[in-house]
Amino acid sequence: MYMVSNVSVSEEKINISSFLPLSAHSFLKTGGRAREAAFPQDADDALALIRRNPGKRIRAVGGLSNTLVSDDGFDGLLLIMTHMKGITIDGETLTCAAGEKPDSVIRAALEAGLEGMEAFAGLPGTMGGAVAGNAGAEGMSISDILFYADALTADGTAKRIKSENYLFSYRSSPFSDDDIITSICLGLKKSADIAAAKERANAIRRSRAASGQFAYPSLGCVFRNPEGDAAGRIIDSLGLKGLAHGGARVSENHANVILNTGNATSSDYLTLAEEVRRIVLERTGIRLEYEIRFLG
Repeated sequence: MYMVSNVSVSEEKINISSFLPLSAHSFLKTGGRAREAAFPQDADDALALIRRNPGKRIRAVGGLSNTLVSDDGFDGLLLIMTHMKGITIDGETLTCAAGEKPDSVIRAALEAGLEGMEAFAGLPGTMGGAVAGNAGAEGMSISDILFYADALTADGTAKRIKSENYLFSYRSSPFSDDDIITSICLGLKKSADIAAAKERANAIRRSRAASGQFAYPSLGCVFRNPEGDAAGRIIDSLGLKGLAHGGARVSENHANVILNTGNATSSDYLTLAEEVRRIVLERTGIRLEYEIRFLG
């Protein structure tokens, strides 16, 4: 049963949903239910929810665009950050709330005459998720343009992670799964040719669409690229495109993407991913590491 209750947050009320079906919020369209879920609209909401639920397992997610939700769901309070919005620009500095989509940030930056975010055009999910996983595209990572990100810890302590002081690496950030990223500050630059910057962003969006990666529900790239190679190339070289388990199938367009062809479960997805890992390890000696995240 799916239920909604209200709790007072500051002087407002925020809905807490019980047994929220997460498949409706996942890009893969799979997964069970969250015992409790809330959609905080700002950092104060998130902090109030943490303080009102001491000892409870709390996890924050963005658009669930690269997170595999267990078929058993999540037995705790899930903060879904997609309602946390807001973008401000001061000179060449752009600050945005964690729930903003990359495309929204890119458009705001370009309208202000700033460039530097175009590589992430068409990227699904939220900015908070992009920072948590140090998302990359077109040869760059989000940490390349990050000044800092603000977050709350599991006990509600505020912290600021500055990119210059902390280790960001390939698809990895200093944030833990328990951290709740609330805002992001980026360093961009004035564009000498804003029309060209807009066209770069549009061309990248067109390229993503043409690749077929959005033809079926997916979580994007499943595995991290091994040093000096590409996971997709390795998987393709072993003839694994089209390999399937249940409703999950390795994409014919991009071998490092697993699709939900219509009736997949999260278990189907994970079983297929593990089979791909096993075959790659047996035939090449390379142990692929997951790029996707896990919930549940």
